[in-house]
Amino acid sequence: MFDAAHKLHEAGLSLSLTRESISLGLIYFHKFFKENDTDTDTFDPVLVSASCLFIAGKVMEQNDLRLRDLVNVFYALVNPDKKDDPLDNGVLFWSLKDAISSMELVILRVLRFQTVIDLPHRYLVQFVKVLAEYIDCPYDKKLQFNGVCAALLSDYFTSNDCLKHLEDPPTISIAVMQIGLQVCGLSGLLTSTRWEEAMKQNVNHDNLKTIRQDVVDIYVPFMEGTFMEGK
Repeated sequence: MFDAAHKLHEAGLSLSLTRESISLGLIYFHKFFKENDTDTDTFDPVLVSASCLFIAGKVMEQNDLRLRDLVNVFYALVNPDKKDDPLDNGVLFWSLKDAISSMELVILRVLRFQTVIDLPHRYLVQFVKVLAEYIDCPYDKKLQFNGVCAALLSDYFTSNDCLKHLEDPPTISIAVMQIGLQVCGLSGLLTSTRWEEAMKQNVNHDNLKTIRQDVVDIYVPFMEGTFMEGK
């Protein structure tokens, strides 16, 4: 499952889709497999991920996203040895194209056609802009903080844990910013110690802690792999 979600993320970047579109596609993907107890033996996760990304592109009005490009990008990700050989208009191409189109309807039915979701991205942009006024550091450091937060938020949606607090996008944004401050070494430079409350009144600190842990857990497999390679 993680591999298919990662491929969706990679494909979205390769297709130059917005972070919002990629995250929305990942949400559809996780909802499809979790909310309805769908078995991965019944549906190919990579096919589902491709279809979810295509639906998200439509919902976010990414008009430059073509199904042909989507098919070729996912084919290259699944078959890295053939990444320099895009599919022609042969039987395989049309078979994959038809499979994605058919899976679209299945996914939409599972989602009950509820495709509009309030994403935390817009809150993150607003919150980072406001918080930057309370950080006493050079401008380039603030830019780094902005980039780190955006990357953390994008990675957060590769895990199905993102569904836990999906109905509270402001809290997700604040949790990501808390990690971003630590990563960039800016926590001690804040001129306000209660900035979370300024972003959202009565913010649930237990939820913040849970989200932070969920974000950190995403990187654990990569860290373990690095340690193993170093032995």
